[in-house]
Amino acid sequence: MAALDISHVDYLSLDVEGPEIEILQTIDWTRLHIDVMTVEYRVYGGKKIGIDQRATLKKLKNLRRFFNDTGVYREVTLLPSGRDAGGLDVIFSRI
Repeated sequence: MAALDISHVDYLSLDVEGPEIEILQTIDWTRLHIDVMTVEYRVYGGKKIGIDQRATLKKLKNLRRFFNDTGVYREVTLLPSGRDAGGLDVIFSRI
């Protein structure tokens, strides 16, 4: 975004099948302001295994901690609503 001289994004959907937190850690939150973002947190254990609930909950916990630590985002909801381990995306909004 810095290379494109963009400092404001209305909505961002981050779904990269794994390294979401690592990507978020590369953002300069003092220069880029994102109003609302959805981040996928579901972790699959493989084709035959399905959803890895333990890893999914750990990733959700890590995302919550990451955004809490920024001090500028709050969790809005999970999609589908209210399903921590069976959910797909978590939505954060800028305070």
